[in-house]
Amino acid sequence: MRRTEAQRVPEGAVRGLPPGYPEFLWCALQEARARPASPYYPAFSRELRQEVAQLLAGGGSLEGRLPP
Repeated sequence: MRRTEAQRVPEGAVRGLPPGYPEFLWCALQEARARPASPYYPAFSRELRQEVAQLLAGGGSLEGRLPP
């Protein structure tokens, strides 16, 4: 099946990303810096991943999960 002109991906576009997004992302990555090292980060990261997994498994509701 041939694509019509409206269905063609513009030159430089990446699978439907908005025009200019790849360049924007490249600039953001060029400016990125490593976060400061923390001995608490591995534990925080593990806890955060577990909470997000539970949240997603429960349908994504925060109801009853946040303090009042």
